[in-house]
Amino acid sequence: MNRILLFGFLVLFSFCGYPQNTDSLKTLLKTNTNDSIKASLCFQLADAYYYTEPDSSIFYYGECKLYSSSNQVRLVVKALSNLASIYLNQSEYSKAQDCFLECLSIVEREKDSLLLATTHNNLGNLYLQIELNDKAIYHFKEANKFLNIHKNPNEAGKLYGRIGNFYLQQEYYNDAENYYKLAIEFFDKANNLKGIIIATQNLGVIEKRRKNYSKAIEYYQKSLASYESIGFEIGVGQCLANIGNIFTEKKEYDKALINLFDALKLFKKARQVNDEILCYSEIAEIYKIQKDYSKALAIISQAELLLSNLPENNGLRINVLEQLHSIYKGTGNTEMAYSYLLDYSRLNDSIYKSKINNKIQSLRIQFEVEQKDKDLKFLSLENELKDAQIKRKSIFQIFYLIVIGLSALVILSLFYLFISKKRANQELVLKNNEISQQKEEIEAQREEIEAQRDDLEIQRSLAVQQRDEITRQKKNITDSILYAKHIQTALLPNSHEVDEVIPNGFIFFKPLDIVSGDFYWMNNINGKRIISVADCTGHGVPGAFMSVMGINFLNSLIIEQEKIDAGLVLTDLNEYVIKALSHADSHLQDKDGMDISICCIDSSTLAMNYACAKIKVIVFRKGEIIQLDSDCFSIGKTPFFDKAEFTSRTIQLQKGDMIYMMTDGYTDQFGGSERTKFLTSRFKNMILDIAPLDAKDQLGVIEKTIADWQGDNSQIDDMLVVGFRV
Repeated sequence: MNRILLFGFLVLFSFCGYPQNTDSLKTLLKTNTNDSIKASLCFQLADAYYYTEPDSSIFYYGECKLYSSSNQVRLVVKALSNLASIYLNQSEYSKAQDCFLECLSIVEREKDSLLLATTHNNLGNLYLQIELNDKAIYHFKEANKFLNIHKNPNEAGKLYGRIGNFYLQQEYYNDAENYYKLAIEFFDKANNLKGIIIATQNLGVIEKRRKNYSKAIEYYQKSLASYESIGFEIGVGQCLANIGNIFTEKKEYDKALINLFDALKLFKKARQVNDEILCYSEIAEIYKIQKDYSKALAIISQAELLLSNLPENNGLRINVLEQLHSIYKGTGNTEMAYSYLLDYSRLNDSIYKSKINNKIQSLRIQFEVEQKDKDLKFLSLENELKDAQIKRKSIFQIFYLIVIGLSALVILSLFYLFISKKRANQELVLKNNEISQQKEEIEAQREEIEAQRDDLEIQRSLAVQQRDEITRQKKNITDSILYAKHIQTALLPNSHEVDEVIPNGFIFFKPLDIVSGDFYWMNNINGKRIISVADCTGHGVPGAFMSVMGINFLNSLIIEQEKIDAGLVLTDLNEYVIKALSHADSHLQDKDGMDISICCIDSSTLAMNYACAKIKVIVFRKGEIIQLDSDCFSIGKTPFFDKAEFTSRTIQLQKGDMIYMMTDGYTDQFGGSERTKFLTSRFKNMILDIAPLDAKDQLGVIEKTIADWQGDNSQIDDMLVVGFRV
């Protein structure tokens, strides 16, 4: 159980809200007539009210902007940034975005590199909070572009720390670890001890999730010593509690209790009620595991008593209710156990509904933010269009006046001639017109009928020709693609080669079109079984071309050059692909590439060397799922800061382990009653059921499951799943 709160990484924006004498500041504001001084006084008042009266703070930040002069750009930017941080605390994300975008507009005009970097950094952090990850990464890139990291190490530390947070949320632990270490390096240069401590704690979080407990404890103890050096007892307590939690997971309960009771003393002293409750809960859990129910009940009752003063903290309350139910059940007091189970069920239903509402609210906020971006772009285009229309209108107005004047003269002249002629020859004109009109109508009708007949005949002939030509072209294209399928099939391993490499395995391969962008490659090299699964950009013919190139490169690297280190193969493959695509248009280069994984299994030791470029590799072992780590960038697409070097990793397999390698076509397929994606979580649940079966039986379940899920929905991508037993 992981019941102890972890500190976040960084303070989101600049510090503010230091206590000041607001009365004296207001007096100075009333008596002063200089706008620049008034702007500074308003900023100080807003700063003073920041924590205590947010509404007053918002008002004075607005007044600061109103009074500021053209040479007070930094003051205005700082006021807007602090105002945005208040809106963030109030979950007013759209207003926070407006403030930051206004900051960005100002600093772009001023061309101040540091302010540009800071503002992009803040925007990236805002979008990260509301899960607009693409926007977050874009602004982090822009921040890095403008930031002089050697002149501004503290800002560099914040930037790299937030990028670390992004990768930690995505569970890319290697990348998160690298950026946290970069953050520590720059915080050290800036003498920012708090930043160093928090980054170190997050390294502990990574190692704990990796289950490298000794390394995690080392990081927490390092943070603990730093907190002690600055006298921050709450931080010391948090570190002790997290260390105790790790010892609980390691089942070293005596060490866990020592650390948790030490943490509890500090939390009581600092009146940190939430942390006290979590400590009580963790201690009670240990006593319950040891079946010492009397101690467990005494401890958890302390937590329940504290919760009576925290009626709104449902997260802590449901934890305590669940433990009370479990402890009373252990003591045999079924009446109390049932009572607490009812309370737990009611609160759990309430929390579930609240989570659904929060998710809806989050999606609404994302929609509003993206809609506001679209509205701003549309408004800009609309203004440009209006300017162009005004210019064009003035030109057309002059032209229309000239045309109307000339037309009026011509019409008046013709009208005069017509009246004169009419008076002289009225009878003759009437008769001639009547005869001519009848004749013209007859001739016009005949000509129209003949023209329509000719047109129909021509159109019929053209339609037949076009139909025949389309049929011929379609047949040629289909024949070519079918021949391409034969070529692609010939490049893939045949059934005999597959049985040699994975005799206890299966391959589920379902292309979207006749040919596929997904492919698999396998061979036996020097006593090692090498299996690779790849997903090239696109599907159909474009994807097939990429797959042929990938297969040829793998043949060259592994068979001809005898390279069997997975990470080195992917790194060299990346260079081959980038070089092969280097002549493509620059705007297409970033879109071409492939996701791929390679597993090299030593047949004698069962050690598996592997490397993954965004492709999922899952190990099933004795009823448990192990998802292997993957690099977060693709072949042909390098990360935005570092050179693409793919990580080579090793895992010791055990006899009977089941390995699954797959592209994203299976899990991204839409279906079900609500037309949603199949998702990795549903795939893992399926593996838990089918992994003990024979390979052929597993293949049958995988085929039927996705067919039932897809139903009447169209297939959206190539599907490839390779599974084999060690």
